[in-house]
Amino acid sequence: MSIQPLPRSTPDFPAVPLLDGLLLLGPAGQPGATEAAYRALLPALQMRLRLPATACLLEFREQPILGAFQQLIDAGYRRLLVLPLALEYDDNQHTAIFGALDWERARNLGLDMRYARGLGGQPSLIAALAARAAEALAADDRGIAAAETALLVVGRGGNDPENNAALAKVARLLWEGRPYGWVETGYYCQTQPDIATALARCICLGARQIVVVPYWLHTGRSGPHILAQTMAVQAHHPHVPIHVAASLGDHAGVIDALVQQVGAALTGNQPRRVDHQHGAGGSHRHRRPLVESLLPPRYRGGPPVSAAPMSAAPLVYDEEGRVAWDRMWGSDDPASPFCELALAGGPPHRDVLLEPVTPAAVQADWVGYSRVLAELTRGISLTTGLRTQLSSALGWIGVQCHSEAMALWLLRAIVVENISVRREGSVLYLPAGPAFRLEHEIKNVITALAKTCHYWQEHR
Repeated sequence: MSIQPLPRSTPDFPAVPLLDGLLLLGPAGQPGATEAAYRALLPALQMRLRLPATACLLEFREQPILGAFQQLIDAGYRRLLVLPLALEYDDNQHTAIFGALDWERARNLGLDMRYARGLGGQPSLIAALAARAAEALAADDRGIAAAETALLVVGRGGNDPENNAALAKVARLLWEGRPYGWVETGYYCQTQPDIATALARCICLGARQIVVVPYWLHTGRSGPHILAQTMAVQAHHPHVPIHVAASLGDHAGVIDALVQQVGAALTGNQPRRVDHQHGAGGSHRHRRPLVESLLPPRYRGGPPVSAAPMSAAPLVYDEEGRVAWDRMWGSDDPASPFCELALAGGPPHRDVLLEPVTPAAVQADWVGYSRVLAELTRGISLTTGLRTQLSSALGWIGVQCHSEAMALWLLRAIVVENISVRREGSVLYLPAGPAFRLEHEIKNVITALAKTCHYWQEHR
């Protein structure tokens, strides 16, 4: 998916205060059709907000969410709002977005990134559903009274009872104040009643015609399946016409809802984040004596150092409960906190080679993957000052070295640490996987890069 940020604001295109760009983030779907549907929202939204905006899918295939962030940042936007195109709350989606925000904040200091709530059952969306139902009836007017017409609101369905119950609320709000005889609910998958069961209920209640109203911004690959399930019921009940309304798409009510959520985010009404923090660790540091003849002059005069490799240092946490990667090893000299780690060598990763995971493993848990990328980025930045970047191959994190010679030297040194590493020009690629643990794989990757980078910068 190609994401092209729109031009910067001009006097004829003044930005919303506190923001200079929007990122519409749609659920994963077909890169072509789904992306086009989400991008169709942009012209009207930009006209209403007078603010540049772009859109992408929440997935790592084709064009990852992280790549979309980076393109906006590279274009010069610094105050961004992420606006999820979600009608239902999805804990995994919110967690993935927060992970991506962590990644970008770690890589771009001073970046102001906010996050709006999903669209939910706003009045403008209810009105849009009613309009889509009316359009479907107008396209095939059988002269049947509204009081004998049933609307069937179809949601995605899932394992979250709260989301499933929310659809019933939407249906009730759609029925209130409108002349339809019934407004029922059905689900596309995973829960009951399914579409066929819900349609059969409408017929049993006496509906003379039914309109299936998808509670979707864009049905994508689900659209043909919804139609097929509907037509299967129609074949058994030819005397009751069943219409299928269009998805919400770029209806004006959707634009109204998006504008409303932007305003709410700017006034502080943002989703709460649930962080799974690790418990506070000790602040003990392993000090090692120094061998005067082996140290550069700037480090001489300290306590003696043993030639034995260092044992694994315990995790040290900062005041916010995050790992203080820059305070875990060695000298109190802030200019070089890793001198002892580099000198004594530190423990190798482990006997088993640490390798990248498969792309399938990443795609199965890209929520965890984004968390690992964010923490690796934070640790690498704190310990080496180097910037990270995405890899075109899933399972790797890129580290931009100062030169090709530095990347080549580090590659040879890191291989000795029993960690897989590859190089493209001046960029090193180290393994990353969604199941990497803070105290094991994440720590080992950061440690290996920290001490080898220290060797290169201070003792080469």
